[in-house]
Amino acid sequence: MNLILHIFCTRGDLARRKKRSFGGLRKPPSGRWQANYTAPDGLLYKAPRTFAAEDDAIGWLNAERRLIDLDVWTPPTERGLDEPLAPVLTLGDYADRWITHRHLKGSTRHLYRRMFEQHIEPTLGALPLDGVAPDQIRVWFADLRDTPGPNRVSTGKTRNARVYALLRTILGTAVDGGLIPTNPCRIPRAGRTIGLRLLPAAPGTTAYPLHEDPTALDELVRRLADSPIEVFDLEIIRIGADFDPGHYVPLPETGARLGAKAVLVGGDDRDRDRLTDSYARLAELCGHYGIVASLEFMPWTAVPDAKAAVEIVSQADGPARSVLVDALHVDRSATTVDDLAAIPREWLHYAQMCDGSDPVPNDDAELIRQAREERLVPGTGGIDLRGIQVSVRRRRRCAWRSAGARRGQLAHLSLSVR
Repeated sequence: MNLILHIFCTRGDLARRKKRSFGGLRKPPSGRWQANYTAPDGLLYKAPRTFAAEDDAIGWLNAERRLIDLDVWTPPTERGLDEPLAPVLTLGDYADRWITHRHLKGSTRHLYRRMFEQHIEPTLGALPLDGVAPDQIRVWFADLRDTPGPNRVSTGKTRNARVYALLRTILGTAVDGGLIPTNPCRIPRAGRTIGLRLLPAAPGTTAYPLHEDPTALDELVRRLADSPIEVFDLEIIRIGADFDPGHYVPLPETGARLGAKAVLVGGDDRDRDRLTDSYARLAELCGHYGIVASLEFMPWTAVPDAKAAVEIVSQADGPARSVLVDALHVDRSATTVDDLAAIPREWLHYAQMCDGSDPVPNDDAELIRQAREERLVPGTGGIDLRGIQVSVRRRRRCAWRSAGARRGQLAHLSLSVR
């Protein structure tokens, strides 16, 4: 996602000072980089030379780490000058050890090995682990999508999502171990995504406060790591008159752990200047965690339509600015197609699509009830969904969540950002 990459770039100095998972770097007054690491024998070893560039010093550390991972390491002082370079650690080698040593049930280990051997290793297995590029992942996944499913009925979508999630998890572990700088698995919509409501939409309504339950959060993070499911968005932060962004820090912290891309924001403060300032501070907070603050306009709130949302978000700074388009609220507010077209394309990250009853309710209480309890499956109501979708997609290809709720039944599909 470009937004997250932009944040890493603008905060590059902080990122460089982050403690490394293996080895240490130092730049003395001479300007040349020094590198060192603690070896399996418990002793500290320094690079035999200094390096003109930081990347060269990191490369030396990575080479030493490969020797340790391959169990062929010896103290640098005992190696001959003409000793061959460290063997290349391939994706196949790393994945084999990952599957072997991962804490898994026997049946799951067998499934992962079969998935890797059948669908990943033939194309990507021989590549150096630190040489796997996003473009290679995209080509591989495109070929995987063209491969028929396991039977004439299945299209293979579920299999593809699981295979991609396995590869993403393996490479994510390599990132955590310092073997590669970033995860090259960046294909949007390759897996299935969900939204989580950590805070209630209104007092007394259902929520799952994972940010207050470290044990449950750790368990979810562990399960997501071995699942084709990804968390896309969190709900919901409501900005009232007494809003303090510091009170909500645990929410984006939790979102970052879960890999969430967005947090849904509602505006309730009727003081427009104060609401605008509060949103700007929240967007700044979310930006530190690589999450966008998606302000949703709703006709009964202090942000009643798309025009008001744009006015508020435009006063904030940074890449976390975002406007959430919900088809139900478009239909039941003063929002026009031209208003949707006026939303800057970089502020559109996902949208919610559902249908609604006709005629439109004329009081706030019924608007709220239908929004929370009686959303209809697309195509079964009176909203011009095609017009809304076309207008938004002209601005940007974004995620679409399709939802319908009636008589206690809920069906929804959440798609990743493109």
